[in-house]
Parts: sequence; C-alpha cells; structure tokens
Amino acid sequence: MRPNLPTSSVMKCALANCAMVMCLASFSGGLSPQSGRSGPRFDSVDQRFLQFAVHTESRVGLAQMALKKSPSPEVRKFAQMLIDDFTKTGLEVKGLAAKEGIAIPPFPEPSAEEKQVSETYKKMLLDGTWDREMDKVYLGNAVNEFIGVVDEYGREAHRQMPGNDPLKAYAQKMWPVLMKDEAVARQTAAQFQVPL
Repeated sequence: MRPNLPTSSVMKCALANCAMVMCLASFSGGLSPQSGRSGPRFDSVDQRFLQFAVHTESRVGLAQMALKKSPSPEVRKFAQMLIDDFTKTGLEVKGLAAKEGIAIPPFPEPSAEEKQVSETYKKMLLDGTWDREMDKVYLGNAVNEFIGVVDEYGREAHRQMPGNDPLKAYAQKMWPVLMKDEAVARQTAAQFQVPL
C-alpha cells in the first residue's frame, strides 16, 4: 500500500523544493562541500546558483529510477532529459568553480518537516509499484524542481550587480537551453494532468 503524502500547501512546497534534492542524496552517498576558497567576486547569488547547479546527484538518481521503473515512454523521455541536463551542467559548473578557485557550498540542511516528507516520498518511490499515479507524483516533484533550477540559472544570468563573471557567462549560455527543456517538462506534466 502506498503511503499518502501530506496535501497542505506547505508540504507540497517542501516536496517540490526539497524532497528531490535532499532526501535522495543517499543514492549518491550524500552531499558534501568541495574544499576551496571563495573568490573576491563571489556573493550570495553565486552561492545559491552553485548549490542548485552542482548538487545534482539526487535529481539524477531519481531520474534514473524513473527511467528504469516508469511504464510511460513520456516519463522515461523526460527522465532522460533531466539526466542529460543535470549531468552536463553539474560537471561543467564544478569544473568552472574549480578553475575559479571557488568553494562549492553545501546544500542547506532541511527542516524536520521537510525531512519527514522526504522520507515518506523516498519510501514511496523505493517500495511502491510504479504506475500512472507514481508517474504523476514523480512528475509533479521533478518538474517543479526543474523549474526552480531554471529560475536559479535565470537569476544568475540576468543579475545586475557584480558577481562572478564566469559563472554569470555560463548561466547566460545555458539558460536558453534549459528554458526550452522547461517547456518540454511543463508539456509532459500537462499531459499527465499534473498541477504545477
């Protein structure tokens, strides 16, 4: 029997913004910061961008699970797109940060409430039968998470204040590509009648 997920807007937000990134870190052995130092032109926008751009292990792990378990060709195609996007961008941003001598900040620790929701979601994915309803749960969370990542790329790409120029240039290069993929993600969610 599949556990019920909380339906309050707070819990839905926690699922969309935290569950995929934090709870499934165990698939890759956890998240850990890269050692190094922050350069003189590195601020909170750069830090947040790095957190979203680099810590992709759980997103990729979950997409690999969907690719393997989903009965839907559309969901598997979406999962492969996420794997390709997050693997490429994660590696490239890690390399750029290393070249610039920038420490990659760890992802913030989730709240107790977010951890509880994350564990419920993780158990559901690992133990449940993957069917159309599971596709909808996965798509709801994965698409919202993807939209959040694209927003972070846009924020870095269009910032007006000085920041780390190579990070901004990379975000400017990748943001249009990710925007196109976001449109595909939204179409897939709509096809499954998943509210975003």
